Amino acid sequence: MQKRLNRFVNEPKSFTNIAAMIRFAGSVLSALLILSGGGVKAQEIPELVEARASLDSLMELVRGAEERVGALKGNQLHNDLKRLGYPESPFSGQLLDYSAMMIEYVAEHKQAAWVYYQILPDIRESKSGRTNDFREDSRVEGGTAVQEDYFLTFENIETGRRKYEGFGYDRGHLAASADFRWSADVLSESYFYTNITPQLPGFNREGWAELEGVLRTHVMRTGHPIWVATAGVLHDDLPVIERSVNQVSIPELYYKVVYDEEAGEGIGFLVPHEEHLRAPHVYAVSIDSVEAVTGINFFPNLPDAERIESQFNLQHWFPDLAGNTKRLDPTALPRNTFNTRQAAYQMNSNKAVRVCGHVVEVSKSKSNNVFIVLDQIYPEKIFQVMIGKDNLVNFDYAPHKMYSEGCVCVKGKVQALGSTPTMFIENQKAFGECPAQP
Repeated sequence: MQKRLNRFVNEPKSFTNIAAMIRFAGSVLSALLILSGGGVKAQEIPELVEARASLDSLMELVRGAEERVGALKGNQLHNDLKRLGYPESPFSGQLLDYSAMMIEYVAEHKQAAWVYYQILPDIRESKSGRTNDFREDSRVEGGTAVQEDYFLTFENIETGRRKYEGFGYDRGHLAASADFRWSADVLSESYFYTNITPQLPGFNREGWAELEGVLRTHVMRTGHPIWVATAGVLHDDLPVIERSVNQVSIPELYYKVVYDEEAGEGIGFLVPHEEHLRAPHVYAVSIDSVEAVTGINFFPNLPDAERIESQFNLQHWFPDLAGNTKRLDPTALPRNTFNTRQAAYQMNSNKAVRVCGHVVEVSKSKSNNVFIVLDQIYPEKIFQVMIGKDNLVNFDYAPHKMYSEGCVCVKGKVQALGSTPTMFIENQKAFGECPAQP
């Protein structure tokens, strides 16, 4: 048996073989524990004394194999990250390497310009959980953020209990700790303050967490590893946590860029830092769009970068979005023209803009108001046009028949109807043709 274990450790053909060895050793461990738990002292039975010695030897091999798995994975991960190239940013931050991620840390903001790593299919069978061991990284020149940047603690002398006084922000992860649950040690590294940013509680615990879950679900569903770069969008005029000892910057916008090499698909997300967010796919954009906002060149060695970074296939990342269509590329639209995702940012601005998209649903209410939904109907509408029944006389045609399909542009002010960005149209002059897309 020990020869078999040694063969796995000394001549590993793959991570799978080593993992099989660990499971095999675990089954032996369980059997031995059952044998030694019958009420008779183990030291009184020679066979159990020998079994205990064998058990100790097995566990040493297991620990050695776990260390070797971690080292091999770490090497493979860093080789994969280097192969596509580290992000190239306009900052002169300090580059920090960890077991499974790379970070560019910007001292003046006390957080990262980017965190770059992979989410591996190994998360499907791993069970390592939160460690909450937030800590500084002594390698950082000038120091990282600290606990006192986020909250203070006081001890009640009478009760001996500790009281917490927060500053209104969570210590939010950029690379989610759950993305590294294949290794307890690697997961623990995600709690360095170099990977932490101030996030509103609702944003961190709900909307941002939901987006993180979408990416893990994609990896578990497809079995594809994915490359991820993520952080807040940093610039000179950001607000700071006033009570923090280091005046930590508070990003107003967060981003993720993601690449699935096996599928040849990429996608970006630009997420406003707000307590209550909409569904994650609402914030999907091209990688080019994220690069334009951040000034960072992601995946500089990416093959076929022009195609992958200029577009995205929403269905690849959100396969349950039945009835939806691909939004127009905002970089190919004329000035003052927006796609339906961008329309949300124009809501209640009191400015007339042009919004373009594909018709996915047309309906007429019981009161004869016409609704034209563009690009997406599931799980929520992201933009719609409403023509009131009293305005139908201003059309030379029936709009619910004329615009039952195809691409259309509408011009007007974007307002809220419930939570849906809506343009209320009074006449047919507001409608136009879509610009050509590359």
